[in-house]
Amino acid sequence: MRSVLFITALFFLARLSAQELPPPAPVTSPLDTLPETMRVFRAQYDNDVFHATDRYYTFGLRGEMIAPAIWKIPLTRVLLSFGRSYDEAYGISLNQRCFTPGRSFSDTIQHSDRPFAGHIYIGFKRISASAEYRVRMTSELDIGAVGPCASCEESQKIFHTWINNEPPQGWENQLVNSFAFDYSTEAEKGIISNDFFELNGHLGLQAGTVHIRGNAGLMARTGRMSDYFMRPAPADHFECWVFVRSEVQGVAFNGTLQGPLFNKGNYHYILSENVARTVFRTDGGLVLAYKMLQLEYRQTWLSREFSGGLPHGWGSVGFSCYF
Repeated sequence: MRSVLFITALFFLARLSAQELPPPAPVTSPLDTLPETMRVFRAQYDNDVFHATDRYYTFGLRGEMIAPAIWKIPLTRVLLSFGRSYDEAYGISLNQRCFTPGRSFSDTIQHSDRPFAGHIYIGFKRISASAEYRVRMTSELDIGAVGPCASCEESQKIFHTWINNEPPQGWENQLVNSFAFDYSTEAEKGIISNDFFELNGHLGLQAGTVHIRGNAGLMARTGRMSDYFMRPAPADHFECWVFVRSEVQGVAFNGTLQGPLFNKGNYHYILSENVARTVFRTDGGLVLAYKMLQLEYRQTWLSREFSGGLPHGWGSVGFSCYF
């Protein structure tokens, strides 16, 4: 299953890259093509409290800035794109992801359960798209660390204090500090599109010290909305749409379960033979947009990631501001 998924993904990405894209604009850099409105700040908060649970992926934060000047950062040169398409955007983000076992109120190691883990990183992103050919590629390089330096123990304890809940125990057994990086790229292709409905397919690959996996799936949107493959911009009028995105993932390595790839100093981790090699994920949500603002709420469902584990879900609240 993993081999078929990875080979299919590589073939799909190669076919998209080989398509004849719109001829390049006569410019010297992406700074000349991106309008002033391409400065966007985005914030996202994830928590499984929206599913009335407190386990596995339990808490996450993402703050992202999209701006033309980010093109000047040298690391963006390694991010894949369609090359000849000038509809591009560049972003930089700060991310925190926190994981706990199914029972986080015991300081005893639960050897058959997911370990405590924190992951913090800076992400560099490049988006390349063509509305005419209905293709989009998103590439990201994430550089950071896994371990106590991610401050997930402190974040979860603060949140539990806010909601007057029992403080978690067991963080002293979390995965140890380790350098972490991941490189990912995902290609999307429009299948069906009209004024009120879109259906797109996607295929992606991710490789690094935290994740080695591939994914394939579909996304559907319906409502009053702008074209998905157009450059992001403020809404001229009120927009509202719902979406569903489902995919299958082929997992070769998951460092939040097994510990980072090159670090063997962890007290507790999931053995490779107990990691689920096929994982199903579905996201569904609602987006409201007007002028310079956009609000999003989504729910995510994930099948079990390891032997003895349970399906899991969480909710996300997102906010975007154009300026």
